[in-house]
Amino acid sequence: MRKNGKLISFRQYKYTDLFFFALVLGLSELLVFCSFKFWFKTTIDKYYVNFMLAIALTVIMRWGWVGGIYAVADGVVLCAMQGGSWQSYLSYAIGCACILSVLLLTKFLGKEKIRGKWYFSLIYILVGWVSVNFGITCMGAILGANFLASLATSFGFGVYGGLSFALAVAVIMILRKMNGMFEDQKHYLLRMDAERKELARRDEYGDEPLEIDKESLSILKRWDDGLDN
Repeated sequence: MRKNGKLISFRQYKYTDLFFFALVLGLSELLVFCSFKFWFKTTIDKYYVNFMLAIALTVIMRWGWVGGIYAVADGVVLCAMQGGSWQSYLSYAIGCACILSVLLLTKFLGKEKIRGKWYFSLIYILVGWVSVNFGITCMGAILGANFLASLATSFGFGVYGGLSFALAVAVIMILRKMNGMFEDQKHYLLRMDAERKELARRDEYGDEPLEIDKESLSILKRWDDGLDN
């Protein structure tokens, strides 16, 4: 596989991409935490914004189930930074894992349909948001928290509440307009290879952003959503 003039393997491409999104999520979480801790101390209990939904849902679209790891890791790290109890760790870990319910949507609608229509993209984000907050609320109730109070907080201005949902909508609606960003990477790589071959067939010369060798192309054809085993 050739990208930007450099020859890389499919595995290198995949893990570089996953590392990039993990780095973005970690830095964004640190920035938000420091902002509320040092600059906006009086608002931390009232308003909170988080990038997890935007990043995890994007990774799920690109690579499948591995995006759930980002969601769970964010919930655990958040509890650690705020000194949460073991009940909080459990509630957030299991609740955040519920974001994988969007995989059912990708199976029924298909990733291309979700990417192609803004209203399907919105439904995709909404399902992920509701799943996470309802999962956290239910686990909290099982562990002794007040269900209605937790529900109001989660869907209000909680960690993954209304502001985080609005941020996820804004980010993903922008990403879906950028070539290959909000797209299944198997589909993207094969599409780029097909376009390259079509350009070559027409003898139209210019930049070739992506080239796939026979070995990588064979891997892609056997690869399903998620990480390659």
